[in-house]
Amino acid sequence: MSTVSDVLGGNLTEPTATALAALWAAALLAGSASFFLISASRRADERLLIAGLRPSALEFAHALGAVILAAAAGSIGFGFVVATNDIASPVHAWAAIVVGALAYEGLGIALAFFGVTSRGRS
Repeated sequence: MSTVSDVLGGNLTEPTATALAALWAAALLAGSASFFLISASRRADERLLIAGLRPSALEFAHALGAVILAAAAGSIGFGFVVATNDIASPVHAWAAIVVGALAYEGLGIALAFFGVTSRGRS
């Protein structure tokens, strides 16, 4: 990314490029994983609700799983950044990567929910 930045006349440094690459990797991983998890669990969720599970408990379980997935993806990406670069503020870098993963995870969930319901699947 820093080479592309140099070609385009920018000044993106190597540590910054690595951090951005980790953010994008974590975001795309979390977003695509949440899309497929929500899409695949739709029928099982309906059976759980019919069996008597409260909708709020099911929503809490999905939200908790999403946060754990984003934190794991972000932490792995952050680990690569720390292993290859000297980071001035590791806490802020980790938080930025995890928040990016959470944002794209929300997008993946929204696409799975609205995509599945708009196609008429149950």
